[in-house]
Amino acid sequence: MVTRVKRLKYSGSLLCILWLIAISCRNGKNEPLNAARKVVRSDSSGYPQSVKSAGSIKQYDAAKWSLYCMLAQDTCRFMPVTGISAVISFGELNLKFKDLRRCGDSTEYYFDFFYKDTIKCDFKLIGNFSYFRGIGFIGKSDSIAYWISPTTVRYWTGKGATNKLEHPLQPDVIAYIRRNQDKLNPWFLAEARKRKVIP
Repeated sequence: MVTRVKRLKYSGSLLCILWLIAISCRNGKNEPLNAARKVVRSDSSGYPQSVKSAGSIKQYDAAKWSLYCMLAQDTCRFMPVTGISAVISFGELNLKFKDLRRCGDSTEYYFDFFYKDTIKCDFKLIGNFSYFRGIGFIGKSDSIAYWISPTTVRYWTGKGATNKLEHPLQPDVIAYIRRNQDKLNPWFLAEARKRKVIP
């Protein structure tokens, strides 16, 4: 009985610590840089103003590219209520920037997938809403530090060339990109060429 009480106290303390960490990342430095604007403004370069102001274009490109590579092959399963019967992979959808957040020395980039540029692929519309919605970096590095789920749970990357969290561009993703060049989202296709994944 004493052991059980200790375990309960330990569990409660752990939950409390996790809650405090989550709350701390919602205060002050973690406010979206574009919180006052509902529309994300971009200049002629195509980059959101908040990203350019923060001087984080490399991180932005790395985040967007990595999210595409992680999810490209998965099929977006629309719920019957949408009336959308199209079978489409995430690599074909438009991935739009949502906001940039700061938490201590971390910078987080959040994105949303859109069908035909107007229909946001969120939990109300698709059956597989468990995809990652953001990526975090530490300091000025453009190497992925962690991934962010729809519920803002953070998953730290592992190690090794075959670890998809650390290296999203795996051989099966490369094969998918090469097979589907005529279907891919224009940004994803251009970035694949820029990174010499395809000629």
